[in-house]
Amino acid sequence: MTTSPTPHTYSARDFAAALFRQSRTVIMCFVFTAAALITVVLLGPKLFESNLKILVKRDRADLQVSGAPGSGSAMNADVSESELNSEVELIQGRDLLEQVAVEAGLVQAPATGAVADPAQAKAMAADTLHADLNVTPIRRSWVIDITYPSPDPAQAKKVLDTLARLYLDKHLAVRRPPGAYQFFAEQTTQFADELRTEQQKLQEFGERTGAVSAATQKETVLLRLAEFEATQRQTDTLLAETARRVASLQLEVGRTPERRVTVERTGDAAGMVQELETRMLTLELKRGDLLQKFTPTYRLVKEIDQQLAQVRAALEEAKTARVREETVEGNPTMQWLEQELARARTERATLETRAAELRVTVANYRARAQQLDADDAERQGLMRAVKLAEEKYLLYQRKQEEARISDALDKTRIANVAIAQAATMPFAPRRSGKLLLLPACVLIALLLSIGVGFMKDLLNSSIRTPDELQTALDVPVLAWVPAVRREVTAPV
Repeated sequence: MTTSPTPHTYSARDFAAALFRQSRTVIMCFVFTAAALITVVLLGPKLFESNLKILVKRDRADLQVSGAPGSGSAMNADVSESELNSEVELIQGRDLLEQVAVEAGLVQAPATGAVADPAQAKAMAADTLHADLNVTPIRRSWVIDITYPSPDPAQAKKVLDTLARLYLDKHLAVRRPPGAYQFFAEQTTQFADELRTEQQKLQEFGERTGAVSAATQKETVLLRLAEFEATQRQTDTLLAETARRVASLQLEVGRTPERRVTVERTGDAAGMVQELETRMLTLELKRGDLLQKFTPTYRLVKEIDQQLAQVRAALEEAKTARVREETVEGNPTMQWLEQELARARTERATLETRAAELRVTVANYRARAQQLDADDAERQGLMRAVKLAEEKYLLYQRKQEEARISDALDKTRIANVAIAQAATMPFAPRRSGKLLLLPACVLIALLLSIGVGFMKDLLNSSIRTPDELQTALDVPVLAWVPAVRREVTAPV
């Protein structure tokens, strides 16, 4: 049964042995690499470094393109670290660096025979500029320090001058959106028309309703309505009392007699006897006259005889009877009751008429109050619309003025950044610190030579140790003769 070979692991001793075996290669690679790096460092071109300083400040507020009622004038005088970092990122922007590379002449022409690609050449120049440009915000200050090295001092200054000019333009462009003044001018005109429309609606409403102040008129109407309602309740109460009084008087009138005996006397019938005797004498005289002309059987004589008989009988009865005399007059209680009843009925009719008029008046005032309430609600809505339109108009009018001022400031290039120090013309090359780079060159050469020697030893297929032999043949090694200098090639 054949077992798979176990992978070989390198120890520190194996690594040292490999370097010892390839010592000649390691030494030669180290010498040539160190010499080349030191030569490049010592013979490199001198660089002239131009310096530019930009001050970030708060001289003007950024225009806020929004419908918020806040003004752009309210601002904090301090500049935060995030704002400094934002300006740094703005300086290192790819589009800005490409413009600087083009205007400063950093874009190199393509090599002879190469395909001309302006976009690629501009991108490469921007990448190189980004690598060489050093943009650092100075701690505990509002200043951004910018340096750029170049073999040509004039070129270094030109790059930073171009960067400062284009950066100011970009700062002004990104801080205020384009077309802000035109936008606010259009909005101001629109809301001015809306304000006039709402004011016209309010005026037409006043002309249509004829109400100077619906709220005041409604309060007056409500006061009058309360007064009339109180009067109506009093009238209804009086009407109910009067109706009850009429009913009581009618009941008393039914119980009270219309007439009553005021004088009552009792005596004899002397007067009646005398009257009957006088009448009887008259009848006898009349009978005597008739008998002189007619016989006793005559009809008129017989009638007189009958009357005489009746009078005589009445005379006899009157002489023996007692006479009672009564005087009957109208009842004053009935008269008072009738007068009071008539007065109460008249008062009831008056109160009924007054109650009906009050009900109509109260209904009219209540309807008027409801109408005034509706008119007041409509007027309040129109006034709110006018106020809202006025607030919008004044807001965008202020924003328009702010945009106009911002445009004027842009034309005079007044911004929140300023060139604290213009790009300097370097007259002496910068201290490159080449001597400090020599140890780094030696270290790089050493690491590179060690890597080359180890790779060369790793790629050599010769068998140099018993472990390599056992790994190659996959059989146990019983003996190993190190004195044999001839290298045995492993079978394929």
